[in-house]
Amino acid sequence: MTDAIRFKILMVATEAAPFAKEGGVADVLGSLPKELAALGHEVRIFLPRYGSIDLTRWPLQHTGVVRALSMSGIDQTISILQTTLPDSPVIVYLLDNEEFFGRHRRLYLGLDQREEQRRFLLFCRGLLEALPGNSSLRRLSTHDLPPSPASGSDPYRLYRA
Repeated sequence: MTDAIRFKILMVATEAAPFAKEGGVADVLGSLPKELAALGHEVRIFLPRYGSIDLTRWPLQHTGVVRALSMSGIDQTISILQTTLPDSPVIVYLLDNEEFFGRHRRLYLGLDQREEQRRFLLFCRGLLEALPGNSSLRRLSTHDLPPSPASGSDPYRLYRA
């Protein structure tokens, strides 16, 4: 990619292989970022840190990003961890919150739609709150329904250098 345009891309999803997988989206997020990185793009992934993600298997590091977000009048503390997608330079960020994600071994709760909506609202808000205002990121790509509210904002407003 010598003369081609290189993008800085953040891919937001609820699952990505090999960290958390329930469907085809995880396969896409486990492979597409590697291919884009091989083409010269800087790609990062943003996921929830579910309880099923083994903290001893992955070299998770704290990024230093910690935020308190009010959900129904109760402050929820989120922190952002990071690791890399195996066999690639792709950085993976994981939104950590024990109550909404860490205590659950399952990715999707199924019958409790209200709780599911609250979880992914926290995920989207956490993403938007955690992004640095001076980032040079130029592409925000959301995958599947739960993270889609994050794409409703103006990402260029958030990422202008």
